[in-house]
Amino acid sequence: MYETERVQKLKELLTSFIVLVSKRMPDDVYEKLSELQRRETNPMAQAIYKNDVRESEIGDGA
Repeated sequence: MYETERVQKLKELLTSFIVLVSKRMPDDVYEKLSELQRRETNPMAQAIYKNDVRESEIGDGA
């Protein structure tokens, strides 16, 4: 494999990784947001948590 091909393959791999980590929230963070949303009593805070959970689901493709 030529040097330019290896560089291109590395670029593609890094691009795929960056796309994944920029869209998908770690499971423990998602679970904690969901828990906080359920426990929250302030309506504004509930809406914020609900939006965070929803955005995470959209990012995961759910």
